Amino acid sequence: MDDKNVKLFENKRIHTAWDAEKQAWLFSVVDVVSVLTESAYAAKCQRLLGSYEKSFED
Repeated sequence: MDDKNVKLFENKRIHTAWDAEKQAWLFSVVDVVSVLTESAYAAKCQRLLGSYEKSFED
């Protein structure tokens, strides 16, 4: 993602995208969770949750 699409929140990077059709900003959930929980492992947690969800689908 381009640096133009990165916003700072409490000196942490949050990747964003502008949806012109909906006239709304989109934010990376992993980045937001990482900042709010002060976790360095938000992406790993998201992958784990995804694998748990798949195991329940079967």
